Amino acid sequence: MRLAFRLFFYSLLALVIAIWIALGLFKAEYLKAPLSSWVEQQTGLPLQIGRIEFNPFYPNVMLLEQVKLGDVFNADKIYIEVAEGAWWHRRIELAHLDLIGSRLQLAPGQRWPALPLLQLTVRDLNAERLTLLGPDWVLGDASLQVANWQPLVEGRWQPDSRLTLTGRAKRLQWHGLELANLELEGKRQTQGWQFEHLQAQLFDGRLSTALEWQSTTQSLQLKHPVIQQMRLTTTDLPSLPWQRVEILDGDIRELSVSQPDKKLIFNQLNVTVPRLLWQADGQIEGNLQGNLGELALEDLSINNIQGELTLHPTRWQGQLQAQLWEGSLTLDGAYLPQQQLLDLDTVTLADWQAELPADWRSRSLPWPITQLRLHRLDGKRLALLSYDDQIPLSLKGLDLFATDLELTDSGFTPLNDKSRWEITWGELVYGSLVSRRGELQAELTAEQWRLKNLSLPLDGGDIKAEGSWPRDSQAAYQLTLRARKLPLETLSRFWQPTYDVGGRLDLNAELQTKGQDTPAWLANLQGTIALQGQDLFLDQLQFDRYLDDLSDRLPPVTSWSQLTPALLGTGTGVNQMTLALRINQGVVQFDGGIATISHLIAPSGAVALATAHWQADVDVLNKRGCSDIRIAVNGELANPQLSASIPDGCDKKSAAGVTYPPQGRLGSLRPSQPD
Repeated sequence: MRLAFRLFFYSLLALVIAIWIALGLFKAEYLKAPLSSWVEQQTGLPLQIGRIEFNPFYPNVMLLEQVKLGDVFNADKIYIEVAEGAWWHRRIELAHLDLIGSRLQLAPGQRWPALPLLQLTVRDLNAERLTLLGPDWVLGDASLQVANWQPLVEGRWQPDSRLTLTGRAKRLQWHGLELANLELEGKRQTQGWQFEHLQAQLFDGRLSTALEWQSTTQSLQLKHPVIQQMRLTTTDLPSLPWQRVEILDGDIRELSVSQPDKKLIFNQLNVTVPRLLWQADGQIEGNLQGNLGELALEDLSINNIQGELTLHPTRWQGQLQAQLWEGSLTLDGAYLPQQQLLDLDTVTLADWQAELPADWRSRSLPWPITQLRLHRLDGKRLALLSYDDQIPLSLKGLDLFATDLELTDSGFTPLNDKSRWEITWGELVYGSLVSRRGELQAELTAEQWRLKNLSLPLDGGDIKAEGSWPRDSQAAYQLTLRARKLPLETLSRFWQPTYDVGGRLDLNAELQTKGQDTPAWLANLQGTIALQGQDLFLDQLQFDRYLDDLSDRLPPVTSWSQLTPALLGTGTGVNQMTLALRINQGVVQFDGGIATISHLIAPSGAVALATAHWQADVDVLNKRGCSDIRIAVNGELANPQLSASIPDGCDKKSAAGVTYPPQGRLGSLRPSQPD
């Protein structure tokens, strides 16, 4: 018995010593070849392992170094610790799986190795200096911790199964977005991802939010997002895969947005967003409120903007207060995106120092607006300065009131029965014309524009007018004009005559016409015009000298262009002028009297506006009112033919009450007749 025990003990000791010697002689490097062969057989990719650490006395732990699987995966170190499992049940649970300095390329439909397992569970996965590359994203220099991950279930790989994830990453490139210093904490759910915390640097600012991403419906929900100090251009926003994005209780701070050409810039946007929903078909709904430090539209700057906006798929309703041109702006209205219609209930302007740039015609609104509806406009103490040479305008002390107006590509239309306009100004300067404390009242209906009253005070004179312009070209346009002491020298600069005129003129006109263009207006013109003036002056043309020469000898028939050089001189003074014009179907009948320094002239005749032709007589009267010389004017309006003759006897002519000039000749003006 004692011998048998000794044999058993020595045999067992020899077996232990033999196993110990065998295990001591075992080298982990022997595992490289079979492991590499098996992985290549399963994946079709070659596996390279630089070094393996494996101790048979601790068979649940293995360390791999310098691992490379084709071009898909590589790692500096992989540490594996098996917690428990039953190979005969083909269910393994890893206590730890550590990846250090790893890089993994992911692709849709990627082949995963077939394992002789039904289930694989990873309690704790730690990755340091991890780089993940997807088809349209890159996660770089990441440190991730994954808990309770079950990538293999019932023999099928499910790498996107439920898990808990925390970690950091230096950068994330995703669909054109560049995120840096990313921090995240969340879970992988059945339908997608849920992050309790996600923070990153984006567009030179920071984003912090909780979110839910439903991958099956491509919907994203941001909860309590905080966006800070971002600066982006419209081209920075890539096309994203989501069909639906919802923001709940958002906070945007110091956001700046601009177009690539910098023509439109939003600076210092601070907005709270209780709820906002965007859908891929372009529909937006929700509400937001806050302020914007500056909206810059080229050289136009709108500052200190505060407002509130409620968004519906078909209507964006809001209010806005801002500073513009050193004054204030208040808006209350809505924008209808499908109709590209801006519908403003009230607009209030105050204390503006506005400017009209020289290139305003070439500028366009960056906002898609094809219709503008204005229900009420109030402007107080406004000023405008034009830098457009074609509109030499300056306005000060302007008050403006307008109601119920719609503007489209086809022009202005009233919203209701009529649109009312009331304008007053402290000072209006247009070129050389200066008007102070003027007023304009107008109405627009579906049938016509109506000028109810225009009061245009001028330096020492004034203009008053009223009229109507039907929108139907077949109806008659009407204008009533009353002008007192018009400064001709100032006004003549608008039509730029060949020869300057000076003095003051009274004008009364009652006109009407119809048609679609200027020739039709002239052909249908009718009405009356009365002109009266004193102390007038016509520069460069010396008519008195020409008329004195007629008393010596009558010249042959000549044209205006041929006569003009002989008239050039210091000019002609007019003591008094009265003209009456009667217009019927574009033909102007006129008569009156003109007293120059030394002659009394009685013009009469007609001008056909449609054909621009004269047929008139200019009678040079003596002191008795007889026509001593008659000048016939016929032909083209711009260059008529002139022929002088002597009427028979004493042909009395009316000078419309204009008296004979004190310096006129006392005797006959007729040239001497040869014996």
